[in-house]
Amino acid sequence: MFWGSYRPGIYFGMKTRAETPIMTGLMWSTAYNFKTLRHNCRHEDHLKKYGWVMHNGKDFGRHEMIDPQLNGKITAQFVKESPDHEFKGSWANRIRVQKLEKSAQTESLSLFYYAVFPEACEFQKIATKKKGIESVKITGNCPDVGDFTLWMSQEGEAGLPTSETQKASQLKNYQFLGMNVPDTESWNLQGKIEQTLLLSYQNEVLKHAKRKGEKGSNSHPQTIATLPNTMEKNSNVFVFQKLSNLPMTMDIVFLQHQGAAGAAEIQANHLSVYLNQLSGSSLTERLRERAEDFEIEFDKKFHLKEAQGFDNRVEPMARSALSNMIGGMGYWHGESLIFEGRGKEATVRPAQSLFSCVPSRPFFPRGFLWDEGFHQLLVSEWEPELTMDVLRHWLNLMENTGWLPREQILGEEARSRVPVEFQPQHRDHANPPAFFLTFDKLVRKFEKKILKAERNSLVFSDGDNVHSSEEKRQILIRSDAELNQMFMFFQDIYPRLSHWYAWFLSSQAGIREHTYRWRGRTKDHTLSSGLDDFPRSVNPSLNELHVDLSSWLAFSGSVLGNIAEIIGENPSTFRQYSGKISKALDLFWDDNRGIYSDIVNATATNVLEYSQHVGYVNLFPLMLGLIPNDSPRLLSTFKYIEDPNHLWSRHGIRSLSKSDPFYQQGENYWRGPIWINMNYLLLSSLKRDYFSGPYEKDARRVYDLLRSGLVNNLVDEFQRTGFLWEQYHEETGRGSRSHPFTGWSALVLAIISELC
Repeated sequence: MFWGSYRPGIYFGMKTRAETPIMTGLMWSTAYNFKTLRHNCRHEDHLKKYGWVMHNGKDFGRHEMIDPQLNGKITAQFVKESPDHEFKGSWANRIRVQKLEKSAQTESLSLFYYAVFPEACEFQKIATKKKGIESVKITGNCPDVGDFTLWMSQEGEAGLPTSETQKASQLKNYQFLGMNVPDTESWNLQGKIEQTLLLSYQNEVLKHAKRKGEKGSNSHPQTIATLPNTMEKNSNVFVFQKLSNLPMTMDIVFLQHQGAAGAAEIQANHLSVYLNQLSGSSLTERLRERAEDFEIEFDKKFHLKEAQGFDNRVEPMARSALSNMIGGMGYWHGESLIFEGRGKEATVRPAQSLFSCVPSRPFFPRGFLWDEGFHQLLVSEWEPELTMDVLRHWLNLMENTGWLPREQILGEEARSRVPVEFQPQHRDHANPPAFFLTFDKLVRKFEKKILKAERNSLVFSDGDNVHSSEEKRQILIRSDAELNQMFMFFQDIYPRLSHWYAWFLSSQAGIREHTYRWRGRTKDHTLSSGLDDFPRSVNPSLNELHVDLSSWLAFSGSVLGNIAEIIGENPSTFRQYSGKISKALDLFWDDNRGIYSDIVNATATNVLEYSQHVGYVNLFPLMLGLIPNDSPRLLSTFKYIEDPNHLWSRHGIRSLSKSDPFYQQGENYWRGPIWINMNYLLLSSLKRDYFSGPYEKDARRVYDLLRSGLVNNLVDEFQRTGFLWEQYHEETGRGSRSHPFTGWSALVLAIISELC
């Protein structure tokens, strides 16, 4: 897991999980227009489609980008050697560019591949020429990887771009640029390369003008901007440019020498042998095998062919959902900012590291706390070990008080994508403890697996009276690698998880016992809740109480109690908290309207004043399974869900009632649009908690209609646009806002597979 595609904010690249990482990346443009340079994921590039079509989270991924302006399709793949292989730590990329339409005019391609190394690395001298280099090979030594070789090879058509000012013979070579860049700035390459290409372009135009005797010419349509073929002293950033007609294929190999037969030095006559095993036809076969393995494992985990109610149209979207969720995982290390009060300078929090998924690569390429709880619901179905790694990283960010920042903006690269006013985090502001959703799933997986182990165990005879039931359980856990790994994980995170829960109880307490209130409220926003502009009371008050926060804490206390029981700790404290908070939810039931609601004023002695809004906030007791399955409150809540004048839409459940005066008003972020995470939460609760009891028939009806409408709409939109979206329009079903949004919208795969 040291190397991976841990750069979600760019289209394609590799990165180490290190404080000062090694990074590689891909850029491209048309040969005659460097202003079309693609690198960072951006809506402004107008790519018709891009994303991971396969990614296994460990050692293989395939990313596709369709660029209409280039009339090209770029397929970028990576494969890593397994940890027990002689080349452990080594990897290869394959970049393949093809025409979209063979009959259409296609400009020649200018492809850039770069490698960024820490300043502490040392390199052997690179033989360079003014007209470029015929082949790329960088050999050096870095603290985290030891001795290495980075090597590139390219195959393409013989035809090359030509112009009046540049000869094809020059452009056969790789054009290059070597720069000495401080580690703190090495992430910001696109601007440096664009500036270099601009200067190169201007120089070529001037040369052309002098030859023609022209004056004042600032451009020439047939001039190709190339790298200057210069290498600064102590260069640690290397950029290579290849110009070619389409199609073309490029292989890039990173070989860690110490992994090769245990030798730090590889003899020159053997180097090509090692490199060839990771490129050319050998790489083709490796990529084919990994793709087949991915498809087999995907079918095994998600059983799409058995999914009820859908045809094979769901499969491309489903694979994309998982692959982009996992392919969007990133690694960051850096300082963050803490808000210290109005008029005061934000303080700098010491550098920390995070491994996490992201909601959206072009718009939110960083970690968000409550989003990650939903992300890991899907990742844990694919690879629980990945989920445990991510959750450990997140909990390691906890302060001594038990506070976790809701948004992780670590380092300059992350800050460059966030408006200044949103960078500092507030120590008294919470975010929904959605990690407990994932912990709940892991607990249920653990209990299911241990029950199976108990039934199938040959360790104990039927008449075994020597061992107690708990001793037998512990022996079974230790004898099963997966069970033992999960048990050790629960033991490891339990102290921090309980500390976090205690912080919530103390810092977010309301004015009535066992009720709670989000801090950081403004008139129009409750950012802490995650439901940013969902309407609460008109004027924020210390006397209001929030039903969603109380629901989160009732649910979380129950999960924490279950973890305590698994590891042999006393669960009673957390279960008592959960029970008392659940009981206090009765305060939030508005008898007049027949639905749970926020309390606007909890100081009233006779009749509590309830918020009149209806939407996602009101559904949290249901979505977290806190309403008893024989309670008539279930049926009353279902009426709001199924009413098209309130929450029902044939595309999914609206975030706010259609009859609300705030419906579709203002920012209209959580004031009507359909969000997949909330619909998932409702569907999973219906299936898990309410498919029995006196209201089973009603629960199944809501479940079937909602699941069908939601999934079919997402499939239609995926086929129409090629993307999953941040939210969906409540009337038309059209995707809106950020895309691709393969954070919690990817939970559509869990909905299809009915994994709750």
